[in-house]
Amino acid sequence: MEIIVGIAAGTTSAFAVIDFNGKVLAVKSKKNWGTDQLVSDFSSICTPLVIACDTSHSNAHGRKLKACFGAKLFTQHSSLHVFQKQQIAGNLGVEVHNSHERDALAAAKKA
Repeated sequence: MEIIVGIAAGTTSAFAVIDFNGKVLAVKSKKNWGTDQLVSDFSSICTPLVIACDTSHSNAHGRKLKACFGAKLFTQHSSLHVFQKQQIAGNLGVEVHNSHERDALAAAKKA
């Protein structure tokens, strides 16, 4: 299955998994999530072709995930603003539990 994983890194990190048709397969967040655990949690769902960040620069999680899977790394031309993330995620009709999940979902969809 060809999929995109959007990530939002920070003290609380999140990932969103979508297929190339835009169908949301998973959204999850966790506090103090190390890269190894993040990889383990979403690799049980899929192997990504694209890792997407919600910012115009890649973060450590993004670079490590790119290397782990040999995926392409997608960064935004310019960082997405909150209202853009809300609109993108809202149009998908998926429940998100926090801003981190929303950001990861918007990154994946925007890729």
